[in-house]
Amino acid sequence: MVWVWAGVIFESEASRYHLLVIHLAAFLTLAIIFSVAARGITPPTWQFPQTDRLANLLLITSVGFILVHWMKLGGMPAVTALKSTDYMEIAKLRQSVTEHGAFLNYVSIFLIRVMLPLLVLRYVLKEQYWAALLVGSFGALYGLSLMQKSHPVFIAAPAIVYLAFRGWRAAVFCGIGAFLCVVILVSITNAGLRPGNFSSIPTAFNAATIIVTSLVARVLVVPGQVVSDWLNAFPATFPFEHGCGYRFLSTALKCDFINNSVLMYRHYFPENVSQGLVGTYNAAHFAEEYANFGPLGLIVSAVLANVVLFAAAWVTAGKDTATVVAINFPFIASLSSSALQTTLLSGGWFAMVALSLILLPRSDENLPRLGGNRGV
Repeated sequence: MVWVWAGVIFESEASRYHLLVIHLAAFLTLAIIFSVAARGITPPTWQFPQTDRLANLLLITSVGFILVHWMKLGGMPAVTALKSTDYMEIAKLRQSVTEHGAFLNYVSIFLIRVMLPLLVLRYVLKEQYWAALLVGSFGALYGLSLMQKSHPVFIAAPAIVYLAFRGWRAAVFCGIGAFLCVVILVSITNAGLRPGNFSSIPTAFNAATIIVTSLVARVLVVPGQVVSDWLNAFPATFPFEHGCGYRFLSTALKCDFINNSVLMYRHYFPENVSQGLVGTYNAAHFAEEYANFGPLGLIVSAVLANVVLFAAAWVTAGKDTATVVAINFPFIASLSSSALQTTLLSGGWFAMVALSLILLPRSDENLPRLGGNRGV
């Protein structure tokens, strides 16, 4: 979250150093407390039966759902988008992907964030690299087809992180593949950046520079800008919500639930709303707590983050470091643009940790090297 706060300090209309100090001090203090307390806690020794049949069944089920989903969508939306050069038409097509019912949306997110990445990681751990490549490529195609830049990255992220511990060449290979998927999607959603519009090599180079720069900014700069916008809006424009920004608390508090990411989108992008676009303006996890409880919410955010991180580390303690980091890092990184409860539940973090105990081989079954005669 350091780069997020750096962006906040740089972008905010007012000084935010006091908020940074509150959040950072609370998080580090609690991290030290949890670290000391954990020394006396025995990690669990999970013993779940490992079965290839279950993994194969889940893979077949996943592929079947993807095919049905494409049929329901009338094909691949990304391919349809290639036929248009109108930005607003493409944006509405992208929005229409999620308009086919909650069931399809939740299962789709589950496959992209949990099931397919877990299966790819399983094949990598078992040194079945061709299977990992095929499943990962199919999953990346599915994610790309839904026109969300993060989808192909999520498919490959656990495998990339694990391979980075074992052999950088394979990690770089997978990383380049995921990056190319994102570049392709950027060119699909921005008609002016498509290869057919380049009349010369310098023009193509300029377009490539724009794409790479925009992606780097999206990761390193935009999260801080978004949080800064949230901090500027609360409480200057919107009052602190005192818990009504949480669906599970609003019922108990007998107040109307306020979806802050939707509220911020309507506030900062009224021109898009006027043209029929329904969107979200997602910020880092601590922005949600701030919107609800003000500066005190930053302490609440630090407490919740430490509890979740400790729980994830404890549950997966029986696995080697590379596997633990591979399982958890993508979700930790996504906290730069997502609320903690969203990442944990509908975002798939809880499911990823739970299913990793069943689908991934135990550490004593993992091979200590990457490569050999079957290496990538």
